[in-house]
Amino acid sequence: LLTQEQKDSILLELLDRDENFLSKIRENQFADVERTNFRKPVSGVVSNEFNPAKGHFGIDIVSSESTPVLATLDGTIVLATWSLNNGYVIQIQHSNNIISVYKHNSELLKKEGDKVVAGEPIAFVGSTGVQSTGPHLHFEIWQDGASVNPQKFINF
Repeated sequence: LLTQEQKDSILLELLDRDENFLSKIRENQFADVERTNFRKPVSGVVSNEFNPAKGHFGIDIVSSESTPVLATLDGTIVLATWSLNNGYVIQIQHSNNIISVYKHNSELLKKEGDKVVAGEPIAFVGSTGVQSTGPHLHFEIWQDGASVNPQKFINF
């Protein structure tokens, strides 16, 4: 049987280990995404920047209608659909729990389950969905369920 002092000592040691572990997680939270070589999904001008405080979890890139939208990394299409707000949307699952999202496309070139390589055309720029104000790509990067500013990793 352990004394209360021994129990407290063990508890403090476990808490210290947990805090060290959590600290390492916080330091490396986006390490995988920072070491990733993203391809630019489309050429154009960023018209609306990343601002999660205002519910804008990606960037808007103005480009000509029907410009090919390219996969930013190798991966698998996990969503290829239409939504009222975002029009034609495609989402790619990449390694390291990274997901890229492409919204307001005029047409999708891939379907769910398709494998893609970085730089491969997956859609065409459009202005679909009620939230669109003109031809552009709304582009998001997520890792482990957290939105990440694409401009930190890709020069537009």
